[in-house]
Amino acid sequence: MNFPNPGGNNHSKPAAELGVEKKLLLANLAHNSLTDLSSLINQVIKGSQSAATLSNTHKCLASLDPTIEGTATNINKFNSILDQLNSQEQIIEKSVKKTQVVRSQLESINKVPLRRKHSSQS
Repeated sequence: MNFPNPGGNNHSKPAAELGVEKKLLLANLAHNSLTDLSSLINQVIKGSQSAATLSNTHKCLASLDPTIEGTATNINKFNSILDQLNSQEQIIEKSVKKTQVVRSQLESINKVPLRRKHSSQS
């Protein structure tokens, strides 16, 4: 019994060989289908993991909001402290200049240079 060969050359092969070829063809098709199914499942798993990863990233970023707000508050406080320190530095510089002027005036009045007392001398 001969089966029609899709290639058109069905007279040269016996039915047993055609049956084996069809079984091999079926096995190859089944293998290819399983490979395709496996690839599809892997893509679905990757896709579902991507959603989970995005969700976790969103949660992590949302949990950072209070930290970011706290950091912004601390930066504002540091800027305020920096402004105060700059103001105090300017006041000290003015005081030093005034002290130098007063010292110079006292030296010119006394005509004797003032000496600083050393801490080792009592």
